[in-house]
This record gives sequence, C-alpha cells and structure tokens, in this order.
Amino acid sequence: MRIAFVSTCDYATPSGVKNHVCDLAYELTNQGNSVYIIGPSSKPSITSRIPNFIQIASFPSAAKTGKHIPPHILLSPKAISRLYKILNSENFDIVHIQEPLIPPLCISALFHKKTPLFATFHTYYEEGQPLYRMFRPVLNTWLNRLHGRITVSQPATKYIEQYFPYDYKIIPNGVNLDKFSSPVPSIPQLDDSDYINLLFVGHAQYKRKGLRYLLEAYQLLKVTYPKLRLIVTGTRWTGASVPTELNHFDLQDILYLGTVSDEELVALYQTADIFCAPSIGNESFGIVLIEAMAAGIPIVTTKIEGYMSVVRDNHEALLVPPKDSNALAQAIKRLIDDPVLRRRLIEQAKISVQRYSWKNLAKETLEYYNEKLSQGFSPS
Repeated sequence: MRIAFVSTCDYATPSGVKNHVCDLAYELTNQGNSVYIIGPSSKPSITSRIPNFIQIASFPSAAKTGKHIPPHILLSPKAISRLYKILNSENFDIVHIQEPLIPPLCISALFHKKTPLFATFHTYYEEGQPLYRMFRPVLNTWLNRLHGRITVSQPATKYIEQYFPYDYKIIPNGVNLDKFSSPVPSIPQLDDSDYINLLFVGHAQYKRKGLRYLLEAYQLLKVTYPKLRLIVTGTRWTGASVPTELNHFDLQDILYLGTVSDEELVALYQTADIFCAPSIGNESFGIVLIEAMAAGIPIVTTKIEGYMSVVRDNHEALLVPPKDSNALAQAIKRLIDDPVLRRRLIEQAKISVQRYSWKNLAKETLEYYNEKLSQGFSPS
C-alpha cells in the first residue's frame, strides 16, 4: 500500500503525535508498505532524519499564538494548496489524517476526494470542546467524508463520540519494545549507585503535566532521602517561560535537561530508579508510561482516565490521586523501601506492554484499512 500521513505537528519538536506518526510509519514500511509523512517543520534540517518526509510549510517554533493553539499547528495558506497538489499527483491508496478537526491543514485534507480517507483522534479534554457542539452539523458533514475512524484510547473515544457518534476503532499508541528494553551505555554523571534517581519526562511548562506536585513531593522526600535526585527532561525553560508557580522551589539535586535525543531518552529511562508521571488530567493516553514499562522501570502515576486506560494500580504501577503531593511522596517512598514491590511491578509491566508493540499495532492498522476498503470506495 502507498499510505500518506497528514498532520499539523511540528516534526522538529518532540510530541506524542509526532512520535506516533513516525513510529507507525516506520513499522508499516517494515511490513512492505510505502509510507509518506506530510507536514510542517520549524527546522528543515531535521526532516532528513524522517524517511519520505514531505515538508509543506516552515515557520518559527516560537511564534506567538493563542492559549490553546500551539505554534506548530499554525500554517501559511500556501501549505493547503501544496497539500492538495501532493495528494492529487501521488497515487496513494490511503490518506490518514491525524486529528482531522485541527485547522487549517487537517480540515483541508478532509476535502480530498480521490483517495479513501482515514483519521486518528488523539485528544481528550475533561472540560469538553464547546466549538464542537456549536459547529457540530457542519463538522459532522466533513467527518462523514472519512472511510474509517480510529482513536488511541477509550477516553479519547468517549470524548469524540459525544459530539460525533460513530463506531470508532481503538488502536492505541505504541512503543518500540526493542529500542527501550535493549541495554544502552549508562550516563556517567548519573551512574552513581548511592543516589536514587527519579525521572520526569514531558512538556513540564504545561500545568496539566503536574510537575509542581512532583516537586512538592520531592521536597518532602529529600528530608528522609538526602541522596535522592530528580531528573526532568522535555522542553527546556528559558527566562520568562519558567512557570511562575515553580519559581519558589529551590531544591538540590534536580537536573533540568531540556530536550534530549532518542538515544539519550532511552539511557535516562534505564538509568532511573523510579518513573514519575504526575499529570492532573486531559491526557488521552500515556505514551511515557509505556516507554517506562518497556524500559523496565517502576512507575508512580495518577488516577486520571487516560493513564488508567494503560496501567492498573498495584499491577503495572502505583496510582495516586492527582494534585496530591503527599500521596505522591508516599507512593515513591513505598517503591524506594520495597525492592520486592519494584520487581513485581516491573515484571507485570513487561507482560502488559506487549499489547503496545508497534509491530502488532501496525498489523492491526492494516487490517482496519483492508476491512474498510473491502466495503467499497467511490471517488466523488
């Protein structure tokens, strides 16, 4: 099959959607398909690392945007005409749109008539989306152009089907099991056995990631465990971008590493003793959870819908209420003090994470394509 993925994420910036697209494209290619990724990049040089990447727009990643609109989804109008030119000139068997209701690029892709259209819905917002309700009739008409609809989790399904009912197919995010489980060289500055390393991975400037509560828990634990260290990786903060509620923390042994390479990320997972994901909500899935599971590191996380669709309390992880620093500290303490519990969680996680192998999920995606295509397609 010749498959085109269309999305508005910045392929030069770490994100869950970017990783989803690139990893799925890689595995579909391994299974004999020709896969092309169509999207923007704020750093043209980065695109050489993504096979068959077709860049349709370039823009500064630091662009000023509205509160709920990240810079990587704002595109020039020229990108739309370039998108149509590519889709009409290439003989794709499938056009697969990531988040089809994100303007302008993904919505524009819904109007391509030559090729069967599929879409994956990644989003989950607990407070809902008033614009979906307001414009439901017209948006529903556009979505009816889709040949098939995929979500990444039950919470994502619950979120989108309240506005646009459909028999959605759940195909979750995946993880490269070999990449995260194969031993890699340790990080010298962190390879000191007398320290206990906690790891946080994510866009820490987003309040929903809950770093504030992890810092509060760390502050409580540092009294009892002076050889405790917290490693924070994701986007680097500069100047005014530091969240104001975190400015008052003056703690020792915290490393803010910013963005790291894929190889460095794997090494961080394997170096860490405990992985902490303290998000407070609005997560449709937990990609960082399955990465930690694959790497063989015990997990402390929160009881939010997106995460509870991936891990179970006392099976693959310890779960605590969101926004509860004391409970977070107690769960981390349990793991520090109980090696038997740590080993049990790791072993169960190794079994459960097999569900998220990209090799299996790519096969599942192809089966869904073929199932829907067998029902017929007439270009309009």
